[in-house]
Amino acid sequence: MNSTEMEELGLDWPCVCSYVRKTDRYLSKFYDGYLAPVHIKTTQLALLRSIVRYKACSITELGRILLMDQTTVTRNVAVLEKRNFLSSEKRSDDGRQKTVKITPHGLQKIKEATPHWRQAQEAVQNRLGKEQFDTLIQTLSCLQKKQ
Repeated sequence: MNSTEMEELGLDWPCVCSYVRKTDRYLSKFYDGYLAPVHIKTTQLALLRSIVRYKACSITELGRILLMDQTTVTRNVAVLEKRNFLSSEKRSDDGRQKTVKITPHGLQKIKEATPHWRQAQEAVQNRLGKEQFDTLIQTLSCLQKKQ
């Protein structure tokens, strides 16, 4: 294939989205390996940590915070409710909305998982170096901000 054909197909320029998606899959498996001894996935831990950070919030608010659609958040919350890590109840001001809260069992799971999560974080930072790690966090944060 010549350079004109490559250009026409968009193959002359690396796709940021593809690189980020592949990296996401790699890092999810990487972190999940560290978290396996405590029987939680990195996606579940991120959800629990967000609920602690932002206090009781609705499914919709949680979706906005995590940049996830409401159906995905609802499905993930249901899984964590079955494991008694979260509880939810309909809001008194709007019965269509649920407020999600961390349970004592969920808080304990975060405490149990945190040393394993820290090991994964340190491994990534060691691989990249502190400066590149910090730059990566800043770059990804920049990309997430709405224009």
